[in-house]
Amino acid sequence: MSTRPVIMIVDDETKQLVAMLNTLMKRFGNDYRIVSHLSASDALDELRQLKENDETVALIIVDQWMPEMTGVDVLKHAHKIHPNAQRALLVAWGDKSSSSTILEACAYGYIENYILKPWHPPEVHLYPIVGEFLSEWTAEHVPDMELVRLIGPDPSPRTFEIRMFLERNGVPYRFYEIASKKGQDLLNQMGLSRRMCRW
Repeated sequence: MSTRPVIMIVDDETKQLVAMLNTLMKRFGNDYRIVSHLSASDALDELRQLKENDETVALIIVDQWMPEMTGVDVLKHAHKIHPNAQRALLVAWGDKSSSSTILEACAYGYIENYILKPWHPPEVHLYPIVGEFLSEWTAEHVPDMELVRLIGPDPSPRTFEIRMFLERNGVPYRFYEIASKKGQDLLNQMGLSRRMCRW
Protein backbone atom coordinates (compact mmCIF):
# COMPACT_ATOMS: atom_id res chain seq x y z
CA MET A 1 0.00 0.00 0.00
CA SER A 2 1.33 3.44 -0.96
CA THR A 3 1.38 6.20 1.63
CA ARG A 4 1.16 8.87 -1.07
CA PRO A 5 -2.32 10.20 -1.84
CA VAL A 6 -3.69 9.27 -5.27
CA ILE A 7 -4.47 11.50 -8.24
CA MET A 8 -6.64 9.66 -10.78
CA ILE A 9 -7.11 10.67 -14.42
CA VAL A 10 -9.85 9.15 -16.60
CA ASP A 11 -10.03 9.83 -20.34
CA ASP A 12 -10.99 7.47 -23.18
CA GLU A 13 -8.53 9.14 -25.60
CA THR A 14 -5.18 7.40 -25.17
CA LYS A 15 -2.97 10.20 -26.50
CA GLN A 16 -4.53 12.83 -24.24
CA LEU A 17 -4.52 10.53 -21.23
CA VAL A 18 -0.82 9.69 -21.62
CA ALA A 19 0.07 13.36 -22.15
CA MET A 20 -1.70 14.43 -18.95
CA LEU A 21 -0.31 11.50 -16.98
CA ASN A 22 3.28 12.31 -17.99
CA THR A 23 2.80 16.02 -17.39
CA LEU A 24 1.33 15.57 -13.91
CA MET A 25 4.01 13.00 -13.03
CA LYS A 26 6.71 15.59 -13.72
CA ARG A 27 5.17 18.15 -11.38
CA PHE A 28 3.34 16.13 -8.71
CA GLY A 29 4.80 12.60 -8.97
CA ASN A 30 7.07 12.91 -5.94
CA ASP A 31 4.19 13.69 -3.59
CA TYR A 32 1.26 11.85 -5.20
CA ARG A 33 0.72 8.46 -6.81
CA ILE A 34 -0.80 9.23 -10.20
CA VAL A 35 -2.96 6.56 -11.86
CA SER A 36 -4.90 6.64 -15.12
CA HIS A 37 -7.73 4.80 -16.85
CA LEU A 38 -9.22 4.75 -20.35
CA SER A 39 -12.46 3.25 -19.03
CA ALA A 40 -14.95 4.71 -16.54
CA SER A 41 -15.83 1.29 -15.14
CA ASP A 42 -12.15 0.40 -14.61
CA ALA A 43 -11.62 3.71 -12.83
CA LEU A 44 -14.57 3.10 -10.50
CA ASP A 45 -13.33 -0.43 -9.81
CA GLU A 46 -9.94 0.92 -8.80
CA LEU A 47 -11.54 3.60 -6.63
CA ARG A 48 -13.42 0.85 -4.77
CA GLN A 49 -10.19 -1.13 -4.40
CA LEU A 50 -8.36 1.92 -3.06
CA LYS A 51 -11.16 2.37 -0.52
CA GLU A 52 -10.85 -1.27 0.58
CA ASN A 53 -7.08 -0.80 0.97
CA ASP A 54 -7.59 2.40 3.03
CA GLU A 55 -5.71 4.45 0.45
CA THR A 56 -6.39 8.16 0.19
CA VAL A 57 -7.57 9.79 -3.03
CA ALA A 58 -6.82 13.51 -3.28
CA LEU A 59 -8.04 14.37 -6.80
CA ILE A 60 -10.05 12.72 -9.57
CA ILE A 61 -9.96 14.28 -13.07
CA VAL A 62 -12.47 12.87 -15.57
CA ASP A 63 -13.18 13.74 -19.21
CA GLN A 64 -16.82 14.74 -19.73
CA TRP A 65 -17.54 12.88 -22.98
CA MET A 66 -16.74 9.16 -22.81
CA PRO A 67 -18.58 6.18 -24.34
CA GLU A 68 -19.60 4.32 -21.14
CA MET A 69 -20.87 7.28 -19.13
CA THR A 70 -20.31 11.00 -18.85
CA GLY A 71 -17.61 12.45 -16.66
CA VAL A 72 -20.21 13.94 -14.31
CA ASP A 73 -21.77 10.50 -13.82
CA VAL A 74 -18.35 9.01 -13.04
CA LEU A 75 -17.68 11.78 -10.52
CA LYS A 76 -21.10 11.25 -8.86
CA HIS A 77 -20.18 7.60 -8.27
CA ALA A 78 -16.63 8.56 -7.22
CA HIS A 79 -18.01 10.98 -4.63
CA LYS A 80 -19.91 8.14 -2.94
CA ILE A 81 -16.73 6.06 -2.77
CA HIS A 82 -14.24 8.82 -1.83
CA PRO A 83 -16.27 11.77 -0.52
CA ASN A 84 -13.16 13.74 0.52
CA ALA A 85 -11.49 13.70 -2.90
CA GLN A 86 -11.48 16.82 -5.04
CA ARG A 87 -13.29 16.25 -8.36
CA ALA A 88 -12.53 17.98 -11.66
CA LEU A 89 -14.34 17.69 -14.98
CA LEU A 90 -12.15 17.81 -18.10
CA VAL A 91 -13.88 19.71 -20.92
CA ALA A 92 -12.81 21.01 -24.32
CA TRP A 93 -12.37 24.72 -24.99
CA GLY A 94 -15.55 26.05 -26.60
CA ASP A 95 -17.71 23.07 -25.56
CA LYS A 96 -20.87 25.07 -24.95
CA SER A 97 -22.92 21.92 -24.43
CA SER A 98 -21.05 21.32 -21.15
CA SER A 99 -21.74 24.77 -19.66
CA SER A 100 -25.06 23.97 -18.01
CA THR A 101 -23.74 20.55 -16.93
CA ILE A 102 -20.77 22.19 -15.18
CA LEU A 103 -22.99 24.72 -13.38
CA GLU A 104 -25.43 22.05 -12.25
CA ALA A 105 -22.66 19.65 -11.16
CA CYS A 106 -20.99 22.41 -9.12
CA ALA A 107 -24.32 23.40 -7.55
CA TYR A 108 -25.06 19.82 -6.50
CA GLY A 109 -21.51 19.23 -5.26
CA TYR A 110 -20.61 16.57 -7.83
CA ILE A 111 -17.54 18.52 -8.93
CA GLU A 112 -15.40 21.27 -7.44
CA ASN A 113 -14.47 22.81 -10.79
CA TYR A 114 -13.35 22.00 -14.32
CA ILE A 115 -10.15 21.91 -16.36
CA LEU A 116 -10.11 23.04 -19.99
CA LYS A 117 -8.31 21.11 -22.71
CA PRO A 118 -6.07 21.54 -24.51
CA TRP A 119 -4.15 22.68 -21.43
CA HIS A 120 -0.81 23.55 -23.06
CA PRO A 121 1.41 25.02 -21.80
CA PRO A 122 0.82 23.19 -18.47
CA GLU A 123 2.60 25.92 -16.48
CA VAL A 124 -0.25 28.25 -17.47
CA HIS A 125 -3.32 26.06 -17.96
CA LEU A 126 -2.82 22.88 -15.90
CA TYR A 127 -0.38 23.13 -12.99
CA PRO A 128 -1.98 26.18 -11.34
CA ILE A 129 -5.52 24.74 -11.24
CA VAL A 130 -4.36 21.26 -10.18
CA GLY A 131 -2.26 22.98 -7.51
CA GLU A 132 -5.38 24.78 -6.25
CA PHE A 133 -7.32 21.52 -6.06
CA LEU A 134 -4.51 19.88 -4.10
CA SER A 135 -4.06 22.89 -1.80
CA GLU A 136 -7.75 22.81 -0.91
CA TRP A 137 -7.62 19.07 -0.31
CA THR A 138 -4.47 19.38 1.82
CA ALA A 139 -5.91 22.22 3.91
CA GLU A 140 -8.98 20.13 4.73
CA HIS A 141 -7.55 16.64 5.11
CA VAL A 142 -3.86 16.72 6.02
CA PRO A 143 -2.93 17.33 9.67
CA ASP A 144 -1.38 20.72 10.35
CA MET A 145 2.30 20.88 9.57
CA GLU A 146 4.44 22.40 12.30
CA LEU A 147 7.46 24.11 10.76
CA VAL A 148 7.73 26.58 13.67
CA ARG A 149 6.73 26.11 17.30
CA LEU A 150 5.83 29.36 19.02
CA ILE A 151 5.73 29.35 22.81
CA GLY A 152 4.46 32.42 24.62
CA PRO A 153 1.87 33.94 26.90
CA ASP A 154 -1.66 34.53 25.70
CA PRO A 155 -2.79 37.26 25.54
CA SER A 156 0.40 39.11 24.68
CA PRO A 157 1.01 41.85 22.09
CA ARG A 158 4.37 40.32 21.15
CA THR A 159 2.92 36.82 20.75
CA PHE A 160 0.11 38.25 18.61
CA GLU A 161 2.62 40.16 16.46
CA ILE A 162 4.71 37.04 15.81
CA ARG A 163 1.65 34.92 15.03
CA MET A 164 0.40 37.50 12.50
CA PHE A 165 3.86 37.66 10.89
CA LEU A 166 3.96 33.86 10.46
CA GLU A 167 0.41 33.73 9.05
CA ARG A 168 1.00 36.60 6.59
CA ASN A 169 4.09 34.83 5.27
CA GLY A 170 2.46 31.41 5.02
CA VAL A 171 4.79 29.78 7.56
CA PRO A 172 3.15 26.66 9.04
CA TYR A 173 3.32 26.98 12.85
CA ARG A 174 1.65 25.87 16.04
CA PHE A 175 1.22 28.06 19.10
CA TYR A 176 1.72 26.70 22.62
CA GLU A 177 0.67 28.74 25.63
CA ILE A 178 3.69 29.13 27.90
CA ALA A 179 1.79 28.01 31.01
CA SER A 180 0.46 24.83 29.35
CA LYS A 181 2.03 21.42 29.99
CA LYS A 182 3.10 21.12 26.33
CA GLY A 183 4.58 24.64 26.42
CA GLN A 184 6.58 23.78 29.54
CA ASP A 185 7.70 20.45 28.07
CA LEU A 186 8.99 22.20 24.93
CA LEU A 187 10.88 24.79 26.98
CA ASN A 188 12.45 22.03 29.07
CA GLN A 189 13.51 20.14 25.91
CA MET A 190 15.37 23.28 24.76
CA GLY A 191 16.95 23.83 28.17
CA LEU A 192 15.00 27.03 28.75
CA SER A 193 12.90 28.17 31.67
CA ARG A 194 9.88 30.41 31.76
CA ARG A 195 11.91 33.10 33.58
CA MET A 196 14.37 33.28 30.68
CA CYS A 197 11.65 34.22 28.21
CA ARG A 198 10.93 37.95 27.89
CA TRP A 199 7.58 39.07 26.62
